[in-house]
Amino acid sequence: YRLRTAEGTVVATSMVEWPLVPGWSNVSGAALGLEAESNYRFLVQSVGTFELAVGISGEERLEVTEILLGSLFWSVAIVVVIAMSGAVALAERTRRRIAAMTNTMNKVADGSLGERLPLTGNGDDIDQISINVNRALERLESVVNGMRRVSDDIAHDLRTPLGNLKILIDDAIARAERGEPVNDDLVAASEATDRINGIVSALLRI
Repeated sequence: YRLRTAEGTVVATSMVEWPLVPGWSNVSGAALGLEAESNYRFLVQSVGTFELAVGISGEERLEVTEILLGSLFWSVAIVVVIAMSGAVALAERTRRRIAAMTNTMNKVADGSLGERLPLTGNGDDIDQISINVNRALERLESVVNGMRRVSDDIAHDLRTPLGNLKILIDDAIARAERGEPVNDDLVAASEATDRINGIVSALLRI
């Protein structure tokens, strides 16, 4: 460095010689009376009523460059590590959620229609899919329960006429074995069969 007045009086300096020109310049150490093997990069400009010259050696510039590159490398490395850690955490979270969804769907496939896909409540795409699937499962459960009720009703409606038909047939067999006429039993059995056919036809229409 060198600081001098406008008249050329040196106020402060660390150099023996100063063959410097205004602006940027490259000067050898020997020309400055410093380390002969070093080269310096200087900036000379006015500061108020003074002229200020500031320079840095090539070695120092190399050190600064290495520090900057090292800092950049470690910054990038830290960012990459953080990004990869976040990606791994996100992937693991997604994997667990998909595994939970798969487990639920397997239970549904085994007949547990009351199962529902888990929700996180954050409203992401997986939550939206889970909501839609849960709605479909609710509809499916309702339909299956309705079918079960209909099946129970069918069984109940058919049990009585089938029981009556069985009684009529048994009576007809017993009468035939005794040599008694069975026409009335056969007519009644035919009428019972017609009632059963009517019930079945009605159920098919439903």
